[in-house]
Amino acid sequence: MTMSATTPSPNPQTVLPPLELPWQPVSPRLQLGEGVCWSEDQQAFFGCDIDGGSVWRLRFDGTKIDGAQFDTVAHFTDPSACVQTVHGEWLVSARDGIYACSADFSQQRLWVPSPFDTAQERWNDARIGPDGAFWLMTIYEPRQPPLARLYRLDGTGVLTPQMQGLTVGNGLNWSADARTLLWADTTSHSVYSADFPLESTADPIDSAAQSAVLRLPRKTDLPEGQAYGGRPDGCARDETGHFWSACFEGGQLLRYGLDGAAVQSVPVPVRCPTMPCFGGPDGRTLIVTSASHKRPADELAAHPHSGHVLACRSAVAGPAPHRFQREHRFF
Repeated sequence: MTMSATTPSPNPQTVLPPLELPWQPVSPRLQLGEGVCWSEDQQAFFGCDIDGGSVWRLRFDGTKIDGAQFDTVAHFTDPSACVQTVHGEWLVSARDGIYACSADFSQQRLWVPSPFDTAQERWNDARIGPDGAFWLMTIYEPRQPPLARLYRLDGTGVLTPQMQGLTVGNGLNWSADARTLLWADTTSHSVYSADFPLESTADPIDSAAQSAVLRLPRKTDLPEGQAYGGRPDGCARDETGHFWSACFEGGQLLRYGLDGAAVQSVPVPVRCPTMPCFGGPDGRTLIVTSASHKRPADELAAHPHSGHVLACRSAVAGPAPHRFQREHRFF
């Protein structure tokens, strides 16, 4: 695969496709919202508050944004993502490992312990791939050397390293035809892609053949007076094949194609959005998580929705999420 990275222009187009704005806060203030998944059978979004140590549920009345119901369903140490199995049960990536949970989270057990030093590394972005496996990225908290990795967990509990040399693994996603893997290394301000071997996904990803899809300017690279656009965090894909990356510290989502072209800016009323996710009965409810923990007091005052989950309606839908393939139920 050969692609050239796109650096967004200082003034990309805004709010295309049209969104029914303004964004509405639909949750209490969280510390670090992340790891969102839409559940078709429960008609709810589920997500994590990493620093708050909780898994939460967000329910809407059909396609209405007003009157959303938010509640906490489980507690873990640093949960980063929750995904659903083909049986309607859940997997949650937490500091000490991957937990299996019943559909209502009333039953939980540690299924696969974390394979790294949890004092310095934790799970970060994760989702189910088109092969039905659970793909997870880590964050190496000291940042250097770059020791974070990408892992693949199959239905039998086998956890396999797939890629190394990362610092903050993020933005995991796939192209609509499932032939291309997309990810971000947030510290590098870049989004990358590589061929995805759909027929042999247990094999390591050939990261040597990776291409940079998108490069965002670092603060130190900006001309005087140009605002910082952030660095890529979590990512969603819409039904047109475009990707939406949350730009941490940039106050925006960037929408772009797999070739990095057609970059569009979708502003959000927080400085640190963390992950977008499509869902709802028609796939057109778009939510975005955000961060408040360890953010400066003046930033929180200027952006009072920081840490809240934000929601709006979109003219374009997102695809239904893949589910974890496993022969037997956990409970």
